[in-house]
Amino acid sequence: MQPILQRRCVVCHGCYDAPCQLKLTAWQGVARGASRENVYDTERLREAEPSRLFVDAQLPSQWRGRGFFPVLSERSPTPEAQLAGSLL
Repeated sequence: MQPILQRRCVVCHGCYDAPCQLKLTAWQGVARGASRENVYDTERLREAEPSRLFVDAQLPSQWRGRGFFPVLSERSPTPEAQLAGSLL
């Protein structure tokens, strides 16, 4: 799995410039999840509230409160539930 992620996903999701703010190079970034808010919004006139990994929240539940959605399953830990509820 890691070679596929490295070749196909980390290209866009390896730094803080990913459009959905999903950072795959740190476990905390994967646990944080992704955001539907556009990072690059050319019509925004005011600065956006920051969403800095390791700074603005620590727990996945705190990131959920800030509008991030999970990319890993947060359902019961059965293999079927994990597969059904995960983007990765």
